[in-house]
Amino acid sequence: MARVTPVFVGTVDGEGRLRLEGRQLFDRYLQRLKNRPVELTIKVRSRRKSHSLMGYLWGVVYPVIAEALGYADYEIDALHDALMREVRGLKPEPNPLGLRVSLATMDHDEASAYVTDVRHYALMELGIVTPDPERVEARGRKTAA
Repeated sequence: MARVTPVFVGTVDGEGRLRLEGRQLFDRYLQRLKNRPVELTIKVRSRRKSHSLMGYLWGVVYPVIAEALGYADYEIDALHDALMREVRGLKPEPNPLGLRVSLATMDHDEASAYVTDVRHYALMELGIVTPDPERVEARGRKTAA
């Protein structure tokens, strides 16, 4: 069974020192790794996608485009797949299955840029105007009864 690798977060202060949140947990984890080779990766922490951004995409942008193109409510996922392929394309090689880029792997900034690009594509290529986020109220996804 694979072990879960914890992720520790912190901040680099003005003197360039790493200040970890949960330092005691980090120190206890290091004790478990005594006399073993390790690999350390430090990267700038990305911002997670917000619920309001995803709500706007799935509750406003996609339904407006779907309605204009004649998609049924249950076909929104297919529309999402088609737009991801058109606007973002496929994952880089090696990609023998031709998998598309995934929204799940995007951080907030990437997802926000994607939403902007989808709205632009809808307008320029499909002639569909999608409302600005501050001018709408998202409708929930319909579910089968």
